[in-house]
Amino acid sequence: MLADELNKDSQLNDLIAKQSVKDATIFVDPSNNGVRIYSKWENSHDFKITKDMYAIYDKIAECIKKI
Repeated sequence: MLADELNKDSQLNDLIAKQSVKDATIFVDPSNNGVRIYSKWENSHDFKITKDMYAIYDKIAECIKKI
């Protein structure tokens, strides 16, 4: 169900297609108080988030809220 909603969003698909394979690997896990959206683990010194990655996470969160 979530995958279907995400696949319908062409803007989200375009944003993800622009990312490297490493950055385009995104996980969505339920947690006690909500949902965790994240990519592959990074050392805290290497952590970075681009404007596009933020937009991707935001769009995924919007889709989750609709479900």
